[in-house]
Amino acid sequence: MTYPNYPKQIAVLSQQIDQEVVLHDPRTGKVYMLNPTASLIWSLCDGAHSTMDIVDTLQAQFRQTPDSLLITVEKTIAELTEYGLIQSAI
Repeated sequence: MTYPNYPKQIAVLSQQIDQEVVLHDPRTGKVYMLNPTASLIWSLCDGAHSTMDIVDTLQAQFRQTPDSLLITVEKTIAELTEYGLIQSAI
């Protein structure tokens, strides 16, 4: 099975504060605060890491099954895509 990669939108600005990330989309003026898990997912949305690469990274840090983590990753990516913070899959 092939897993897609998701690059960040170039216009979106990010600032890490402790384990969370604040995103600002100057195109819309909206600001988003990501929790530590979403922040890690955001950091790996670079167009080079597939969703399964992200799951593997999360699994090294969290004690959850790959299936459970895949659901979390896919949900987070869907929300980031919906808000226009990352690009559609490549």
